[in-house]
Amino acid sequence: MRTAFVLRLTAVVCVAVLAACAAEPAATPPGQPPSGGPSATPADAATAVRLEVSGGITGAHQVYELTREAPPPYLSPRAARAVLRLAGTAAVRGLDDVELQGPVPCCDRQVVDVTVTYADGERTRVRTVEVASVPPQVGRMVELLTRAR
Repeated sequence: MRTAFVLRLTAVVCVAVLAACAAEPAATPPGQPPSGGPSATPADAATAVRLEVSGGITGAHQVYELTREAPPPYLSPRAARAVLRLAGTAAVRGLDDVELQGPVPCCDRQVVDVTVTYADGERTRVRTVEVASVPPQVGRMVELLTRAR
């Protein structure tokens, strides 16, 4: 009789534990959308960044493009997330169609042109001579995109 009681008690405890586990949602890994629903993108989140660097002593013209859906192979996932995070800051979004000049206009200077596209379809464009004259967020984006190649 005691053995039957222990077996029933064990069965009840097991069922209670399993029921409690089933009620708890599974943990979602960081950076992943919860299962059962589409990932939501805030309207002010940056979805693409295009960087053009031209001029300088060699007159080179380089284009760097990053989209949230397809980051370039030369850029690590961590660096890609950092660029998009910086591009989505209010400091960058507030620079809509800005042309900044370096301290002294001269020959052989690099022209840096950054265009950020946001989830709501809006765009921000910053064009400058020499990276030193841009806000730190833009300078860091340029650094991350160009040093990876």
